[in-house]
Amino acid sequence: MKATGIVRRMDELGRVVIPKEIRRTMRIREGDPLEIFTDHDGEVIFKKYSMIGNWSSQADNLCESFSKISGRQIIVSDRDTIVAGSSGVKREVLDKLVNDEISDIINSRKKYAKTADDKEIPITEYGKHIAGSVHPVISRGDILGSVILVADAGDAPSEADLRMAAMIADFLADQSGN
Repeated sequence: MKATGIVRRMDELGRVVIPKEIRRTMRIREGDPLEIFTDHDGEVIFKKYSMIGNWSSQADNLCESFSKISGRQIIVSDRDTIVAGSSGVKREVLDKLVNDEISDIINSRKKYAKTADDKEIPITEYGKHIAGSVHPVISRGDILGSVILVADAGDAPSEADLRMAAMIADFLADQSGN
């Protein structure tokens, strides 16, 4: 665990303010769910909760099935981090932060589909893979993450690929209601 040197007092209602710099670097936004852990040394640990992250094995299976059917690579992210992917890209992107442009698309709640003329949007900050489409996963009004179709340079995804990626996003959104 990394020490920050920041000390905060708890108020009478049991609240502690997480400093803005930590919230910014850890991409913790207002309304984000946090898991609270304790250990035997008396430490209290806050961790961003990712519902989609809990489904990573199922998301991996969906990505592999999609890739076998379409011949394209696909990735599943929570709001910040890649949590699953098809085998052609998984090793390179797993657990990496999504690019800020992808994060903005997810938070806008709108789908993005690349056309041949669009500028390329890298999926991760320093990665070589670009987004062909981004489908936010939204359940009960909450943004859980996204399904990202990987594109080749100058490539635009087919209508069938876009529909399949949207179907995976809808499926993941439905899982949160169960």
